[in-house]
Amino acid sequence: MIRKKIRLIGEADQIEIETLIDIGINRLIIPREIAEKIGVKPMYRVKAELADGSVREINVGPVFIEIMGRGAPDWAAIVEKGEVCVGAETLETLGLAVDPYEKICLENIRRRNQPEIYKGSLSYIYRKKIR
Repeated sequence: MIRKKIRLIGEADQIEIETLIDIGINRLIIPREIAEKIGVKPMYRVKAELADGSVREINVGPVFIEIMGRGAPDWAAIVEKGEVCVGAETLETLGLAVDPYEKICLENIRRRNQPEIYKGSLSYIYRKKIR
């Protein structure tokens, strides 16, 4: 399990929070309480499969996310309760990836159009650690 401090910026406010990095989910997930606090307003609804296997319609709204010195706008799934989780597609948007063996977040060098081939673990593939 990887945890990182992130900053979420909405229309009304911003918050720094320790969050779970979970490559088993696609995008950013934030609880409704935090969404309301920072001013993330729902723009549309999507059907999503939750961790317990149930399928529900959830609100999605725009938010700006900063993690490890990188920032980008993103769509956040707004759930009733739980914790903030950053998913794989959000990490990719930020040019980051997870090395599950080392349990760290890394800069994703595949986004730099480098033709080099690395052998071994994902630490070599992603090469440059950012902390």
